[in-house]
Amino acid sequence: MRRIFRSRPVLTEAAHRATMLEIFFDLVLVLALIRLVAFMGEPPTFLSMARGLLVLLILMVSWEAYTWLGNQARADKGLVRAGTVIAMAAIFVAALVIPDAWQHGREVNASLTLAVAYIAIRAMQLALYFYAADSRQLRQAPLL
Repeated sequence: MRRIFRSRPVLTEAAHRATMLEIFFDLVLVLALIRLVAFMGEPPTFLSMARGLLVLLILMVSWEAYTWLGNQARADKGLVRAGTVIAMAAIFVAALVIPDAWQHGREVNASLTLAVAYIAIRAMQLALYFYAADSRQLRQAPLL
């Protein structure tokens, strides 16, 4: 177990193509976007649009971080794969609760579930960022 955490990620080569895991990650994000558009459209009010844009910002920041990761290290190898699958599961959970995130009186607190899913996505992104960053300058960038 200790050897896994001390190993370095498999870096991508110049002619890197998208892996099946990256494509599946994108499909989960598309599901989240479809659920978000459905939320914003029933009925389209200024408040629902503002809430939808907030969730869209969360999804886009998450997607951009994992796009960088897929360009930096192979997403289908080792710890990067495990972290990406965990983040993908968190995005899927977030997609399921998006329509109910601002409604009160439900059994399951959808807004708390959305917040915990986002925290899990960002925590995995930061952990994988420090794991895949190949230089000291890259490792210090999120701290600035």
